[in-house]
Amino acid sequence: MVLPCFFRYFSQIGDRYSHSFFSYYPELRHPFDISRFGFSLAVHDKESEDEEFIRLLPVIKREATDERNFVKKAVNWALRNIGKRNINLNRIAIKTAREIQLIDFKAARWVASGAIRELESEAVQRRLKK
Repeated sequence: MVLPCFFRYFSQIGDRYSHSFFSYYPELRHPFDISRFGFSLAVHDKESEDEEFIRLLPVIKREATDERNFVKKAVNWALRNIGKRNINLNRIAIKTAREIQLIDFKAARWVASGAIRELESEAVQRRLKK
């Protein structure tokens, strides 16, 4: 059985939030919701070091081939927001997006092109260099 990417996310970076996940979000039983929630936790954690986000990038790369609309949007959103945290993560996220772009899946190309477009934009680069 393939577990939703939410649970694979926790196996990648630890069990920081999962102990109380269903007590706070009992309505999230659908795999799309769980997947989106897992990726959203990735970028809302303001205390984590860069290494925790770097460890999440292989999960993002793996899930980028998922054709389900809500999952590919969540993967794209997570990759873009990781890349907007700081200049170091921006460079690494762009590199990851370029790797995803080479995967022969329509969803992967969609995820990568959106991330590259935003992460290389003048506005994002200007904000990160401040």
